[in-house]
Amino acid sequence: LLPAGKDRQTKRHNQFGASSEELIGRRRETGSQYSIGVQRLPFGAQNISIDDFVKAMPARLQNQHDVTRGGVRGVSGTYSGGGGVPAGVEFELFVHNSKIVFAAYMPYSVIKDRTGGTRKPRENERELDKPGEFFESLKFP
Repeated sequence: LLPAGKDRQTKRHNQFGASSEELIGRRRETGSQYSIGVQRLPFGAQNISIDDFVKAMPARLQNQHDVTRGGVRGVSGTYSGGGGVPAGVEFELFVHNSKIVFAAYMPYSVIKDRTGGTRKPRENERELDKPGEFFESLKFP
């Protein structure tokens, strides 16, 4: 459930010997950003559990808790920062079919200084963005 419109882009990355693809959408009203990404796990780590993956991440998730989407158990939380991602970004992470699947909500109030945003964040940003609906829309085949 990425925002509709032309403010979408696809990014391809190759990190740690594994390729990934990310779809990014921006909500025009607020400037907030949503992402859905998939990264193939490197050979030898294809059977890692979500718990072990989260423990091995260089950054930590605050307010971490279990979440289930489409029958797949994952972990939800707020990123503590580092690795090119600002603190305050909300994530859901899953291991599914030898891949890491993630969904992220980046409020404009969190990313505006990184992106060079000049407008003031909307006071009702979260209400307009509805990140819960975005995360709940995630389905697995």
